[in-house]
Amino acid sequence: MRFTARTLDGAEISGAALAGKPVVLWFWAPWCPKCQREAPGMSKELGSSVTFVGVAALDQVPAMQGFVDRYDLKSSQHIADTPATGPCDLSEGQCFCGAFRSGRCGTTTST
Repeated sequence: MRFTARTLDGAEISGAALAGKPVVLWFWAPWCPKCQREAPGMSKELGSSVTFVGVAALDQVPAMQGFVDRYDLKSSQHIADTPATGPCDLSEGQCFCGAFRSGRCGTTTST
């Protein structure tokens, strides 16, 4: 995975740091009903077997941080994909939530 991004707290995260580990990228938005339904069990379901990274988009950082706080997702890193920090190109109101998993051998699947 080749990328660099900023987390909600401003730290840098890179795909290189995740290389060789099983990773789940979960794409979500604070206002998305499906994301709100998935959030309570998302990182707990996976436990410590994978590195879990949330990719938050289509909103502002305070709303994203509120979502993380509300659903107790603080144990995972969350990338802030905002117009100011990322390449997000979707129109507001479109829901793109889902998860992509990368296995140890580079196998990628979507859910």
